Amino acid sequence: MISIIDYGADNSDQIEEILKNFNVSYKITSDEFEILKSDKIILYSDSKADYTMRRLHFMNLFSMLRMIKRPLLAIGLGMQLLCENSAENNTTCLGIIPGSSLLFDPNVDLTKQSGFMKLNIIKASPLLKDISGDELFYFDQDTYIPVNHYTTATCGDEIMISASVQNENFYGFQFNLQKSGEAGVKVIRNFINEC
Repeated sequence: MISIIDYGADNSDQIEEILKNFNVSYKITSDEFEILKSDKIILYSDSKADYTMRRLHFMNLFSMLRMIKRPLLAIGLGMQLLCENSAENNTTCLGIIPGSSLLFDPNVDLTKQSGFMKLNIIKASPLLKDISGDELFYFDQDTYIPVNHYTTATCGDEIMISASVQNENFYGFQFNLQKSGEAGVKVIRNFINEC
């Protein structure tokens, strides 16, 4: 059973559709005990960091998510929530990846840091199995995680950023799920089958 964390944003339609196609059982839930019973967990956020973290605290999920030993995939902003802090409204996050997600410098041309981009895979990760250097993922964010010890793939033009990260059973991927098509589906499949 896969739990998709429901933090009140109603943005899980795309993940549901993918999981249905893979014929796996899943549940959209904010119940701590349901999540603890899950085999795997997905945290997908396209909201603001402070809103999402407030919701996770309100639902008493903050400590549990930090301590969980099952595979957890954080997508989109969810990946940045794995950091200790987000520069977006100076938000305290889950603290699984040391350091902070940062705001892009105003001088950075964001058109060169967004849209369809190829990955530069720098570390092996189950999430990246059979992902080639030619596949395109869609990126669109105001903040980013700098390349660090936990980075498994990078992307970017003006500056290289973390496209995916991993710390033990915690996996993060920055891509926009809705617009990444088959490449995004492959990441979900890898999470189901390889993590």
